[in-house]
Amino acid sequence: MTYRADLFIDGEWRPGSSDERFAVIDPANLSTIARFAVATAEDCDAAVDAAAAAQESWGTTAPRERSEPCAPCSNSCTPMPRRWRR
Repeated sequence: MTYRADLFIDGEWRPGSSDERFAVIDPANLSTIARFAVATAEDCDAAVDAAAAAQESWGTTAPRERSEPCAPCSNSCTPMPRRWRR
């Protein structure tokens, strides 16, 4: 099975404007495990414009609410050793 990943721009997933993709290869068996969209300069400009437009409302959002989209990723990470915590 090949995972297909698009670009997340302005709150939605979409292919790159060039429709070009690059393969991610599993080194164990040389199979293609993912195909990611290649971002063009146009895609980067769209992402920067979307971020700039969202900045004011995002900045006034409570920290706890801003952290919610990050939770699934951070919850899957290995806990930090106790000696590294403050």
